[in-house]
Amino acid sequence: MAWLHALYEASVKQAQLNLGYAKIRASEAASVANTTVELGNHVQSGQVSFSIVPDIVCITGNFKETQLTDIRPGSARHDPG
Repeated sequence: MAWLHALYEASVKQAQLNLGYAKIRASEAASVANTTVELGNHVQSGQVSFSIVPDIVCITGNFKETQLTDIRPGSARHDPG
């Protein structure tokens, strides 16, 4: 029965190691979007499972002078579509 205990201990250590690989840490504050996985799914290495979108997004625009008449700091974007 000692071999069974050793097998159990090895399984627990492997499970703890695998759990460590499952943690995802972001280098900045962000939100998760476009998730394609659910709890319990298995994924392949390199498979895209979700997107990470930063909480702070900076956008640089290049406008013609004629387009600046209605633009003010804090203005909402206009979607031409």
